[in-house]
Amino acid sequence: MFNVHHKLPESFWGYRQPDNLIKVRIDTHKSFHDVFRNDTPIMRLRRLIEIDRTAMNPAVYKALSDTLAQFEWVMEVQVYKAHIFNPDKFIKKCKYSE
Repeated sequence: MFNVHHKLPESFWGYRQPDNLIKVRIDTHKSFHDVFRNDTPIMRLRRLIEIDRTAMNPAVYKALSDTLAQFEWVMEVQVYKAHIFNPDKFIKKCKYSE
């Protein structure tokens, strides 16, 4: 059995557009949310970097972290395609999630 997963979660006002959806097995979908909850793609990347931080060369961690930091929170709204979400509601959600 399969399920539809939103890449940019509905909780961040991600729309049901083909660019924002992926079909995955139900158990995979559940596992994905067990690990990443309702994180945005940028939040998922940050979570992975932090999980693996102690295994990384500090210079590699810093380079990845600094690159990702350019797009977190304030700039994250510019990361996603405009037709897959409501940017105003997205920003409000980010402010309340801090």
